[in-house]
Amino acid sequence: IYEHTMAFEANVKPYRIAHHLLLAHARAVKTYREKYAERHRGKIGINLIGEMAWPFDPNSKEDVEAAERSLIFQVDWFADPIFKGDYPPLMKTMLGERLPKFTEAEKTMVKGSIDFFAINHYHSFLAKQGGRRNKVTYFDDVNVTHRRKAEWKSTDMGWPIVPEGMHDLLVYVYKKWVKEHPMEIWVTENGIAVHEPTTNESLHDTLRIDYMSGYISELAKARSEGVPVERYFAWSLLDNFEWGSGLGKRFGLTRVDYETLKRIPKLSMRWYAQLLKD
Repeated sequence: IYEHTMAFEANVKPYRIAHHLLLAHARAVKTYREKYAERHRGKIGINLIGEMAWPFDPNSKEDVEAAERSLIFQVDWFADPIFKGDYPPLMKTMLGERLPKFTEAEKTMVKGSIDFFAINHYHSFLAKQGGRRNKVTYFDDVNVTHRRKAEWKSTDMGWPIVPEGMHDLLVYVYKKWVKEHPMEIWVTENGIAVHEPTTNESLHDTLRIDYMSGYISELAKARSEGVPVERYFAWSLLDNFEWGSGLGKRFGLTRVDYETLKRIPKLSMRWYAQLLKD
């Protein structure tokens, strides 16, 4: 939605697309609940992406607002309609007529259309006021520059490794929506791309183990504080075709030789298997 929208109306189309995604989701849930839920007893959630944002300067009102805006334009954008029936007030005020409107019937259909809250989390950043001000894209609306601390390591995607972001994001989700509307929280994706040019290097992926250990520990910390996280899915079982990066980025706990398709468990796979046993 964000990066690959055509330049024409790039400050309109992301919101239209997201609007129809929410409506399609809600219609699917309504149909399932009316026709199939009693027989199959399944659950349906919606999968959101969340990058935790903290103010670059906690004493700067502008940076505090930038961090809040970053989260609202990521998570609240979809979660508020599902829990409250409409878009966040900040987005409605900022975007005006560019933000589609729900009819009263649509609000009723969208509200409450999940059985669990699912979220993907990979990284976090420091938010500084000011980014793009050309008013032609989604990013211009968010208007935030991403910063990082010098000591933060990076993944092969260039994303900062900040385990405490997992804790803070889960607490954010819990306090803002789930506390008042009790349901399970599922972390449906969490993992790291590591530069692994050779098989030998990939099989000793200690950076991946450090990453997973840190993020899972922060998840456990959130659980100990009462956040109802009930599922965690590591990304990924296998090295895979990674969107626009193709086969060049390796997230897998299993090495895939793309010439022979041979699969070899990495050290992280053995570590994770032992963690689950323990």
